[in-house]
Amino acid sequence: MPQDYPKLFTYLTELEPPADLAARISSRIYRVSARSARLRAVVSGAVSLAALGASVTTGQWLYAGFLHSGFAQFGSLIFSDLGVLATYWQDFILSLTESFPVLRFTAVLGSTFVFLWSLRYLVGGISVLTRRPGPAGTYTIPS
Repeated sequence: MPQDYPKLFTYLTELEPPADLAARISSRIYRVSARSARLRAVVSGAVSLAALGASVTTGQWLYAGFLHSGFAQFGSLIFSDLGVLATYWQDFILSLTESFPVLRFTAVLGSTFVFLWSLRYLVGGISVLTRRPGPAGTYTIPS
């Protein structure tokens, strides 16, 4: 059988890839990445809107917490009675830390973080959608 190999390969013709193969591959990569970017933009847009609404709601909740806990009254002592504050600064700091609405502040930070995180993906998806493929074979896959 090994003696037949050279004879076998003499009858084979070389196949050439189609001339537009690179352009077709580049076009397919662009279509798939555009579909993925469109989905990412829609999902991150919905999450951004929900997180923005949550940030506004928790911001109002935090404001009510500041008013209800007395933090605003303790904070106003800085501007009204600075001499008394200098004398009793340790008690003042303890009163401020005890009246600070930690849970509400954490909720505002969390919802704001989710909003900014999803906004980042929304902008990334939109930038991929606005990008057009270049000449054949020059399109790079977005990360």
